[in-house]
Amino acid sequence: MRRLILVLMLGLVAVTAGVLAAADGMPLWAYGYAAPPPPPGTPAAPPPAAPARPPDVARTVAGSSGSFTRAQIYNRFGPADWFPSSHPPMPEIVAKGREAANVFACSLCHLQHGRGRPE
Repeated sequence: MRRLILVLMLGLVAVTAGVLAAADGMPLWAYGYAAPPPPPGTPAAPPPAAPARPPDVARTVAGSSGSFTRAQIYNRFGPADWFPSSHPPMPEIVAKGREAANVFACSLCHLQHGRGRPE
């Protein structure tokens, strides 16, 4: 009889522990979450957008005396030359390209001294 009571008690403890563990759900803290996930089918919230900067504001670079707008910086046929004294005079194709032939200025992708960019 004692054995039967012991087995029933152990079974009751095991069932109670299982029910309590199922009621708690997943330990979210163990997976790096603070809140439970939304129900399936809920659309994800988009990330907040960064405020747009006006395109006509002149921008500067540390160590340069020049200031250029976004349109001047990304001009395919004459991009901004931030440090004009750091290189010899550029050939016309490097500085301005050939707009009639749709050949972009070399200095759009390469630095004006010809060494490329760190991108």
